[in-house]
Amino acid sequence: MEAEHEGMVLLDRILESDPAWSPKGSRADPYMGVDQWTKSWMWQHIRSFVLERDSHTCQICGDDAHEVQVHHIVWKSHNGSDHPRNLMVVCEHCHRQIHAKQVPLNMLY
Repeated sequence: MEAEHEGMVLLDRILESDPAWSPKGSRADPYMGVDQWTKSWMWQHIRSFVLERDSHTCQICGDDAHEVQVHHIVWKSHNGSDHPRNLMVVCEHCHRQIHAKQVPLNMLY
């Protein structure tokens, strides 16, 4: 129960963009110090928030008819975080193009 409460507090700070909140960890990881269950729980809520914020619509091509995915603008492998400001909704086609570096970076911001 304590881990769930800690996860809820961290999640609230992330989603509200609390200016006093600063990511912990070497990779700006908001999950540092929480267990795997809490991390998964938080990610699902962050993902749902981003999908709702972006109206389940690809932010590159505007497609809202196909399955969409949540993309890290600054990739996790480049120390990107799960903060909503670093996430965007994209369709599968555009997601593949982004990772193949066929989408101009200025389209991602």
